[in-house]
Amino acid sequence: MKVEEMVLRSEIRQMLNEVGFNRKTIKQLVKESIDDIVKNQVNQVLMERKENNLEEVVSNYLDSRLYSQIRNCAESVIKEKFRWMDFSVNVEVHGQESEDKE
Repeated sequence: MKVEEMVLRSEIRQMLNEVGFNRKTIKQLVKESIDDIVKNQVNQVLMERKENNLEEVVSNYLDSRLYSQIRNCAESVIKEKFRWMDFSVNVEVHGQESEDKE
C-alpha cells in the first residue's frame, strides 16, 4: 500500500469517527439494508404469485418437497426390492365378438 493510500484511509477513518461511524455502526447499517432488500424481494415474489399469506406459500412448498422426497424414497426401495426378485407376468386377453350394427 502506498503512503498516499495509507494517509487517505487514515483521513477517511478519522472523518467517519467524527461523524459517529465505526465498524459496529457500519455493520448494523449494512445488516439493516440487506434485511430491507430481502423483505422487498419476498414481498415481490408473493405479489407475483398473488398470494398474500406467507404461511400458505411455505406450507405448499414444504408439502411438495415432502411428497417428492417420499416418492423418491419409495421408488428407490421398490426398485431395489424388485431387482433381486424373480417374477414373471402373464397376460391373457379374452374377448367376445360383437355384432356390428350399421
